[in-house]
Amino acid sequence: MSKVHSIACGLPFCQSAQGKQTDLSIRLRVTAIAIGTIVAIGGILILRGTPGMSSLGHVAAWIEISVGGTLVLIAASVKYVEYENTDAPLINADAPPTSEDLIPSKPAQRKEELHTADKPTTQVSRSKINTDASLTFEDFIPSKPAQRKEELHTADKPTTQVSRSEIAEEEAILISEETIAKLQSSMAIILEMALGERGGIKFYASKFGHRIFTLDTAPDIIFKMAPNDNPSVRERHQRTLAAIEVCRTYQLGLLVIPRVKLFTVTIKGEKYVIIAEQKLDINPYESAQEQYYEEFADSLDETIRQLAIFICKTGYRDVAWRNNPILNNSFDTNGNRRFALIDLEDIDDPQIGLFGGTGEKTKGLVRCVNERQGLIVEAIAKANGIETTRFHRAYERRKAELEDGKKLQLYYAKAEVVRGDEPVVGDIDSMDFAPYSAEKAAQLRTFASILLAAINAKIARSSPEESIKGRRYISIDFHNDEDFTGMEVKLIIAPGEEGYIRPTDDEFYNVTYLGFVTHKFVQMGLIYKAIRDPYYYYIQA
Repeated sequence: MSKVHSIACGLPFCQSAQGKQTDLSIRLRVTAIAIGTIVAIGGILILRGTPGMSSLGHVAAWIEISVGGTLVLIAASVKYVEYENTDAPLINADAPPTSEDLIPSKPAQRKEELHTADKPTTQVSRSKINTDASLTFEDFIPSKPAQRKEELHTADKPTTQVSRSEIAEEEAILISEETIAKLQSSMAIILEMALGERGGIKFYASKFGHRIFTLDTAPDIIFKMAPNDNPSVRERHQRTLAAIEVCRTYQLGLLVIPRVKLFTVTIKGEKYVIIAEQKLDINPYESAQEQYYEEFADSLDETIRQLAIFICKTGYRDVAWRNNPILNNSFDTNGNRRFALIDLEDIDDPQIGLFGGTGEKTKGLVRCVNERQGLIVEAIAKANGIETTRFHRAYERRKAELEDGKKLQLYYAKAEVVRGDEPVVGDIDSMDFAPYSAEKAAQLRTFASILLAAINAKIARSSPEESIKGRRYISIDFHNDEDFTGMEVKLIIAPGEEGYIRPTDDEFYNVTYLGFVTHKFVQMGLIYKAIRDPYYYYIQA
């Protein structure tokens, strides 16, 4: 508490009379009383002891008596006091905050702050916060300075909201006339292409009928569109503005949403609605982002907490490393890294966003983070009234995935894989295909050579920006790749051949050419594992 000095009433009947006065006040009051008394007495003596004094003398004597009396009265009734300033701010604006400044001294007060951190101050929250949650953030937030821990609890407090139209104006990016002209002249190519590069246009993967691309005349802008004034484009733009609004309202400053502008281009009377979106500085490869989430985990706790809050408030569900990449060189002042939110099209189910869906495409936040951070996500869901019955299944799956990742690292260490582009080396001629005939064994060796060459060719074409795991993750398209067409169902011993035994469903793919050879590769240590889905064989080399 700071010391404050003030003038107060010194008379016995005043409440402030008991206040502690300063040493200076005591000295001044005693001196003033003494001087006033002497002056007043002197005036009285002059008035009584000087007979025949003129009228002017009488006036002077009375003035002396009045001055002395006034001085005594002031000294008796006024004193200079010192007291503790209970209204002073806890944090000195001229000094850095300490842990005592930032953390409440009462445990009950701290618990209340923990459970009410995301209650709006300017609007009613969507759901009542569960104050009976058994987990607290301190259970899984690593030891940090006091200021860091306080921010983990208060970053989602709402601030004054900005209107949607103001956000649209503030976040709009400039589209040059040159770019408009390029779009008009290239629309035929844009409508035709879906992937690849052509005419100064680079296309990215997108939903059927939609286009996502960049232009050589505007390399810092991502364009997203659908033909014939498709309303989904306008809806996507509105969702982006709504997401920015939520981030501002709840102070989710570690979530970066690209600046965006909606505009139309008219060609031969046909209108095309286009979103121009700021291109952020990220590594675009999902395998690299998966590695970053693990490698930079210690600087992501608060970022993941903010993303969990965002999911609860918006229903954002398409949560995956590819859609929530870590921005390059994006530290805040406390060492937290920032996420980019680059695909906000699907906003309708917070449970899927937090815990994932039935397929692998919608992983959910829990299956993107480590075990400690998974508990952070669960706590945020509970605090925001989100049902958490799906959490445990997602959490157990994530723990199994993390354990498998450790085994893969041991496999790479043993195989001396350092960069990720090292070829798979194996002696196909020495592969044992007993008890099959020499003719069948020769066919299997031929197929094994083709498969090994395909694996190495895809490893060689991989980008050095991918993770080691990503560079060695191979997909075999057995429907469209002529070397592998039908090999996922072609049995080694066909019906009618000697030795044929009808396989059960569980055994079927292990006695096809593709299944049998990949299983052999795993046994020999040439690859780590192979996974089949209805359209592809995925090989982790």
